[in-house]
Amino acid sequence: MKYGKESEVVQSILHEVLQSVRIKLQTVDTWQEKTVSVDVVSAVDTDADDIIVKGLKKAFPNEVIITEETSPQLLPQAFAGKRVWIVDPICGSLNAAHGLNLIATNIILVEKKKAVAAWVADHALNRVIWSTGSGVFIEGEKCKKSGNNRSLIIETNDGKLYSTSKETQQRYAKLAKDLILTKNVSMRKLDTSLDFAYVATGQISAAITINIEPWDLHGACFLVEQSGGIVTNFDGSPWTLETKSAIMAANKEVHTLLLSLVKKNGLDLVI
Repeated sequence: MKYGKESEVVQSILHEVLQSVRIKLQTVDTWQEKTVSVDVVSAVDTDADDIIVKGLKKAFPNEVIITEETSPQLLPQAFAGKRVWIVDPICGSLNAAHGLNLIATNIILVEKKKAVAAWVADHALNRVIWSTGSGVFIEGEKCKKSGNNRSLIIETNDGKLYSTSKETQQRYAKLAKDLILTKNVSMRKLDTSLDFAYVATGQISAAITINIEPWDLHGACFLVEQSGGIVTNFDGSPWTLETKSAIMAANKEVHTLLLSLVKKNGLDLVI
């Protein structure tokens, strides 16, 4: 299997993270704001970051590791074509700060400006979702996606909507309203990139997110495509490492629905 060593190493690291976080969530009681009140960091984040960085450095001592918490300034190296590891120790830090396990840990391997493998630790269900190409796996079992589209479960993730213009915020709110009023659509909001991975596993029909960071997004983009789903920018073009706002869908029908609502509300023009 291509990237077999990488996958074995990362899965081992993520199982250690799952165990550590499960314990930390029972005792976390303090956190710090990074930029705004909803952007926080706690010991759950920093401990997970430490485990991942140490594990990757031991296995791949000469490779670049970029993490949200300790080395985000290195991100341009991924865009420059170097082989790099992009890590989000805890996605859903505000959930973790309140002791909620609706969180994910994302690790993406990038080569030549493209994601080539991705692993997501699902802390809610205590498992690792991953792909090194040719399908998506949950632990050691290949994932079989559900084909039931009678009731669409769609996640709307705000990303860093708070840092966009007032006009963009209003357009996104109108998009959410349109989805609420769409027949056979049930909306969810987990406030973590875990929902993106659930599109790859078939547990959620689609997800849409706006103005988000690469470590939150790109692992799931890769997983969704490997599961046979569709991932695009808001204007319908293919996603890249520079994508910040994306539509992820299990099939063409639901992707077309979301793309039409994005365009109806003019979000393809502002993002």
